[in-house]
Amino acid sequence: MVAAGLTQTQAQIIIEQIQLVQKDEQTHADTLSTVIKSLGATPFNGCSFNFQGTLNDPATFLSVARSLEQVGVSAYLGAAALLTDKALLTAAGSILTLEARHQSLLNTFNAGEFSTQPFDLALSPTQVLALAGGFLQNCNAAQLSLTTNQPLSVTERVGGTTRIQIGSQLNFASTVNLAAQAQTLSCQMLVGGASVALVFAAENCVVPNGINGPVAVFLTNSSEPLQSNLQTQNSKTIVVGPALVFVDSQATTLGSLFTIQTPPGQNGQPPPPAQNGQPPAQNGQKQNNQNGGFASADLGGYYQAMKQNGNTKSVTVVKKTVTTTTTTIIKDNGNKNNQGKGNAGGQKNNKRMSRRRRGRGHGPTRY
Repeated sequence: MVAAGLTQTQAQIIIEQIQLVQKDEQTHADTLSTVIKSLGATPFNGCSFNFQGTLNDPATFLSVARSLEQVGVSAYLGAAALLTDKALLTAAGSILTLEARHQSLLNTFNAGEFSTQPFDLALSPTQVLALAGGFLQNCNAAQLSLTTNQPLSVTERVGGTTRIQIGSQLNFASTVNLAAQAQTLSCQMLVGGASVALVFAAENCVVPNGINGPVAVFLTNSSEPLQSNLQTQNSKTIVVGPALVFVDSQATTLGSLFTIQTPPGQNGQPPPPAQNGQPPAQNGQKQNNQNGGFASADLGGYYQAMKQNGNTKSVTVVKKTVTTTTTTIIKDNGNKNNQGKGNAGGQKNNKRMSRRRRGRGHGPTRY
């Protein structure tokens, strides 16, 4: 961890607290299993987890942990209305409160705000699987008597990173042919506490002012705003998603305690050049900018790689490096239309996509 830019104190705190979180999670699993058995049912034990590609470095691990913990909070909250047994509801509720504390801790470890929003966001089982499904193995949604939404990958349109900020224009990728529907798709952003989603044209989806914390991003075939209430939400309009991104627009002193010091450069090279008019990071300078926060974990991109070729070892789940090309739009069976100029045009982007996302048959479509 120290080699990655963390101080000894930062590393010690993170390791200590993650070990405590791990104990809590095991206790939660055991408690739910016990309660389910007490109700005369049999807990499903056919699934296991595979986190290959997410443990490469501390920043990636912390970003993925933060995202999955938020998925867990949203899953428990969304499932509350599905539970009718009071004993099971009480057990799940007592776990939810602990998961929310874990989430706040991981927000801080990612240099974000401890409590980003006054309300949390509920997600349905199909939406949860679109986010976490890439980590499941030896089972599928049908075995759980569930269906899953198609996963959605979200990156910044210019630069291709997963550091999403106010003003970021979003780029999307999915196993679904999005390019064929580009003119009719809407981008919808759901945040905790809002009764309905913010709606934008998918081809020009920009993160607006006032956003802070986790955002569930959907692509829909309707401009009618999705409701946050799952009981009244018109989920039939959802084409893909959600993706989960964190917009850390409110920097805090507490979060700044866990910024990572930038090393001189990758593999001994000088720091990267300035991007978007911002000066490059210097030796020892904090990696996180004034907006705070690490780059988000691209859970949708991870899931796509798993669906297409069953291998996520080469997937960059947290994209921190700005590319020198703008986004390549893929149209109609690979007819590429490059936006902007950029270094080496679409060739460099094409290599990156084939290396990270190519699977059997057609790769994911993006626009």
